[in-house]
Amino acid sequence: MAGTPIFDHLHLHNPLVRDLAWAVFSPPLLDTHSGLEIMDEAFLGISQEALFHFQSQLRTLDSNPKPLLDAIGNSPKRLGDYFEALIEFWLRHLSCCHKIERHRSLRHEHKTLGDFNFLYFSDLIGSTCHMEVACKYYLLQGDPENLASYRGLDKEDTLEKKIFSLRRKLTQSSNKNVQALLEQEHFFPLVSACLVKGYIMYPLNEDGSFIPIPTEGIHKNHGSGWWARFLDRTWKEHVGNTRLLILPREEWLAPREYREDDPFFLKHSFTREAPPPQKPPFLLSVWHLRDGVWYEHERGMIVA
Repeated sequence: MAGTPIFDHLHLHNPLVRDLAWAVFSPPLLDTHSGLEIMDEAFLGISQEALFHFQSQLRTLDSNPKPLLDAIGNSPKRLGDYFEALIEFWLRHLSCCHKIERHRSLRHEHKTLGDFNFLYFSDLIGSTCHMEVACKYYLLQGDPENLASYRGLDKEDTLEKKIFSLRRKLTQSSNKNVQALLEQEHFFPLVSACLVKGYIMYPLNEDGSFIPIPTEGIHKNHGSGWWARFLDRTWKEHVGNTRLLILPREEWLAPREYREDDPFFLKHSFTREAPPPQKPPFLLSVWHLRDGVWYEHERGMIVA
């Protein structure tokens, strides 16, 4: 699977800790050619030293994930809310970040003038940082050069619209009334950027191949997979004679792994000959067994 070398480097096994590592260190979905200020290898107001130290914290959490479990909770998760909670945990464990606020709204005379995903003060640059975050899945359906062709499961959700929305959010502090409110709260001046992660799913070809297509604005190392229609047998030929698993939305971040005899995996996984346990759309993971461990090899989105 694209975009997952951090797990080989850190040898993380706990699913929640792997999700945290993925949220921070996996390649972004977009690059600066999208017209947005994008966090890539450098994070806004966060030092390389702090990032290196956080990798050590990830190893500690992998041995004892209780602090992360306590912070995130075990309640059912919307993917976007879960992703944001992981980012908040990360920011709160960086020594260079202070005054961290999530979903900070600025209101004047009962009217919301600004809504900021994350605000935090950075010792590194001596300024307030504004971060907008998103975790998205898009299916390429049409011209790869047209960002409107990248569609979510909700057909009204497109990559083009998401970029427009993020651009509006990143520039809201240019409004003089918003600036005045930010100054009152000691948040101004500030610098803004976005952290966008996720997957692009490419159409599965008749020969069972799928090819990530270099496109201006989409990061060259973005997470990728394939998509196919439920009644098209090409995807069953593509996955071969291995185990398959439908991933619930809260498991759409980091790739998973299971012991060969894991009861959950043995109960819920199936082969291509068996009918899938639910109707489309669903995210299908394809597994390979190596040295007694099932590793997630790739992902495909199955739609009606």
